[in-house]
Amino acid sequence: RRIAMKVRDIETMALIDSTGISTTITQDYLDTNRGRKVVRAHNQRFKAHVVSGGVTGIVAEVIVTDHWRKGKDDDQSEPTADVNYWVPLLTAAAAPWRNLQFGLGDKAYLSEKNIQAAEDLGIRAVIPIKRRWNPGPKASKSTVELFDIYIDNIEAFEEIYRYRNKTERVFSAVKRVCGHYVWSRGTRWPYGPPTKEQYARARTAFENEILAKFIILSLRRLVTLEELHGERIDFSNNDSLQPLPAEWMRPADMDELAMIDAPTERMIATAKE
Repeated sequence: RRIAMKVRDIETMALIDSTGISTTITQDYLDTNRGRKVVRAHNQRFKAHVVSGGVTGIVAEVIVTDHWRKGKDDDQSEPTADVNYWVPLLTAAAAPWRNLQFGLGDKAYLSEKNIQAAEDLGIRAVIPIKRRWNPGPKASKSTVELFDIYIDNIEAFEEIYRYRNKTERVFSAVKRVCGHYVWSRGTRWPYGPPTKEQYARARTAFENEILAKFIILSLRRLVTLEELHGERIDFSNNDSLQPLPAEWMRPADMDELAMIDAPTERMIATAKE
């Protein structure tokens, strides 16, 4: 969040999505193969729910959950569906990024509650409409407007929604730079299933490593922005980077700045053309 504060005057889009991250711990499960029950192994996975900036690529908030829900009666279980994390992620992004205009997400985040939550924050939700989905009789004005724009003016909708794929590039960069797996063990488990206490210690180690991956990526983005702006970030104060003059930038330049790990000198030269 302290990194996100340094671009509070630049960022205007919040991109919300989730990605799976595997651990090095395997678990057995039963699979039916040609009428026989076969024991197979798979890696335990976690899901990272992330909100990143559409302009800078800096991550503002990460919530780590299990990759799937274990069951309603399991006291270790938690909701993992993406739709449950739109509100906390968008709220977290709106705190440092005071100029947010749009919140982008895929169909998994479509609900009247989420659209209304974005409107309450002064942000316009940009979420594609599912087939045979219609706003309810008590739907908010923003929900009806989103539905009408998607149905009657899809070109205007796509003009903003096309930036959502930048979040996929954020996930690709995290896994490319920091690895696809988390290697922490937390503690050495004995043979057999872990106890609740052992799982809790390991879970904390997993979460911390996942958060560290996104912190590393955000710091890399911030260093790139520092060199482009010609400023040095000081975390001891509340100063933030200011938008570059419009004559310095073309639309493609900011897109390259935010999402491509390229030599900084080439970015600066391109931006100053």
